[in-house]
Amino acid sequence: MTDFHDIQKIFPHEQDWTALQENTLIELVRDYQSEPSCANSALVELAIRNHPQTTELSEHILDDEQADEWLKASALGSLLTKDFKRALDKSLGFIDHCDHRLLCELVEAMNYEFQGELKDYAANHATTQKLKQRLRAGADKDVDYCELFYEYVGAE
Repeated sequence: MTDFHDIQKIFPHEQDWTALQENTLIELVRDYQSEPSCANSALVELAIRNHPQTTELSEHILDDEQADEWLKASALGSLLTKDFKRALDKSLGFIDHCDHRLLCELVEAMNYEFQGELKDYAANHATTQKLKQRLRAGADKDVDYCELFYEYVGAE
């Protein structure tokens, strides 16, 4: 049995994620269907280490319709942090049908970027308009910081 299988077997018992080798973390993420929460912890550790495969792994999870929604939210968060522009492009493919957790991740990231150097890019991206439409259609009832998002993009 490989290292990553051993980790999955004992999960959620305490694991020192910082002590794991990168290849073990990558395998845990790639095998996300077996233990999504374990994969989530591994993905977070890879993101903290700024590992170059974080983007690819995050996109793969986001592309899988069967992936755990909590894991998808974490993958989107990692992608938004690592490559905001790429994350917005990726979001175009699921913004119309994603769940509450992904909407919250997007709104929070947009609000953050509206205060920074990517504000013009964010304001003019097609994802922003689609997100605004989705929220106005009733998906904003429990989305945190929605009012702040409307302040940046307009409430109409």
